[in-house]
Amino acid sequence: MSDDLYYKTGVLLGDDFFLSTSSTTSGTTGQAANFTSTLTKNGVGNQSVTGITITEVSSSTNPGLYHISCSATTSFVATTGDYSLKITWNTDPIRAVEKTYRVNTSGDPTGTAGNAFFTATSGDGRVTTGGVPLENATIYFQTPSSIPYVSLASDASGLWGPIHFPSNGTWPFEVQLAGYSLLSSSILVSGSTATGPATDLALTAISTASGMLTSSLKTYARYQVRGSVGTAADAKIMSAINDAASMISKARKWSYLKTDGAFTFQAAYATGTITLTNGSTTVTLAGGTFPTWASTTYSAKLLYSGQQLRINTRTSGTVVTLVSPWAGATVTGAGYSVFQDEYALPSDCLIFGKLFPGNGFGWRSDMVSFESLREYQSENNYSTTVPTLHAVHNSNLVIWPSPSIARNWPCIYYRKPATLVNNTDELDFDPLHLDLVQRAIDYQLAVRFGPVEHGTAKECYEDYNKILNMCINNDKENASRVSVGGSRRYSIADRIIPDAT
Repeated sequence: MSDDLYYKTGVLLGDDFFLSTSSTTSGTTGQAANFTSTLTKNGVGNQSVTGITITEVSSSTNPGLYHISCSATTSFVATTGDYSLKITWNTDPIRAVEKTYRVNTSGDPTGTAGNAFFTATSGDGRVTTGGVPLENATIYFQTPSSIPYVSLASDASGLWGPIHFPSNGTWPFEVQLAGYSLLSSSILVSGSTATGPATDLALTAISTASGMLTSSLKTYARYQVRGSVGTAADAKIMSAINDAASMISKARKWSYLKTDGAFTFQAAYATGTITLTNGSTTVTLAGGTFPTWASTTYSAKLLYSGQQLRINTRTSGTVVTLVSPWAGATVTGAGYSVFQDEYALPSDCLIFGKLFPGNGFGWRSDMVSFESLREYQSENNYSTTVPTLHAVHNSNLVIWPSPSIARNWPCIYYRKPATLVNNTDELDFDPLHLDLVQRAIDYQLAVRFGPVEHGTAKECYEDYNKILNMCINNDKENASRVSVGGSRRYSIADRIIPDAT
């Protein structure tokens, strides 16, 4: 097929292709009726192939040469647009030819394609920052149905275009440039008129001190995947960015992800007496009121005669139900204790650190395994001023013994980075680790899109690990250092806070 690209509307379009099934130069004849044509327009498939005919030029003088004829009035050349025509040989569908035809009003690059076209001007689409034009900003367009359409770059004057629109509707676009915030806008096409934003597209520079905005990370990611746009590509890019952040956060206990938290431990309650009925889950209270926190399913328990009974619901101030029916003899007017030994960890907790009871007590709670705590708990049923053991189980902090007084206990933990959603969201990492973030994004993009500008997934992962080791050495964590007088003396904080590595 010819190398021509531009074609004029309303003019008969002719093209040729050659079919051969042998290693020689001889062509395959008699196949004019054995081809299937498929057509797409502006990225949308299943277009009509009316007016397209395929004939054999001459089986004797030009064997294997076939001619494509597209009617000036009934085929796709009657309407402007970007078309991709694919012709497949039915006998062997792997043998196919494909050609793109850009049909416009003149048949050359200066022609108008579509209902309307738009060219940026000063005050209407020019890319600037602080009133100064920006060069090499990328403008990504989508169709009104969110299908990737075309991308352009701004020149030294911040201008771009022309861009041709083949149909009416609102055509959204994004303007991106590394180091600047992302900007979204659109152009409205109606008939032969394309109405622009009617203002300059002013990008905002992002400083290192402001952190890493989603818009800046998306700009970087878009470059790595060579400008891929569209709903599916955008979703994969955002997924790659968030997974990159998660990947880094789990690689080490980073100092900038360490944060303060607090728990409010409930005081055990033992006012009044209870009635337990054999075979029933209902527990009634006389002379007291069950605390409201007793409704915390599976986290609140009732202690009676050395047995810990899990509470299912708090029906009222005088009635709770158990998870399992009471198996013992019916008792009335019995002493008891209700306590809570499980507390939800902070929703953003990635790794739990330590509890700090403060100076009001002579000791702090020790971290033990969940199994060890449960074993100790089953053999020691009592309340004390403060819990002496704690464990992390699933998403809960489990303590024992149950405290006899309510108290706020501060803690230290490492948080998960917040999920980025909006362009103005900021990744809460150390801005000096931007290169590590970019290497992690490279790898996550390569997994989703295939090789990116930085390399294959394997190459990106190797580079990520190199930068990771450098960033670990340069983290701001206060660690032991060797000096002229020897190593730094360990403080009480070193003994309480888990090692940073």
